[in-house]
Amino acid sequence: MAARSIIFDSRYAWKDLYTAAVLETDNKQLPERIRLAEESIAFRLISLTGCEEEDEDLREIKAALEALEVLKQERLSKQNSKNRRHQYGRD
Repeated sequence: MAARSIIFDSRYAWKDLYTAAVLETDNKQLPERIRLAEESIAFRLISLTGCEEEDEDLREIKAALEALEVLKQERLSKQNSKNRRHQYGRD
């Protein structure tokens, strides 16, 4: 897949990408959705550096990162395990 760059014109752009990852039903598309969400969150965190008035945003970001980690563990690790079983003929 070609590299994509994300242009942020809103301080809440990360929320749209996070929501897209959480709502993704295609496990083949999920890793890319998660990567984009994590990348956008990282950009938002950089923009918050030294900003004391964004405590609520930081709490939301922390919760989103935790949810993305759970999503990776639950959906992607199961998919990887299933792929390995299929690869070795152990369905």
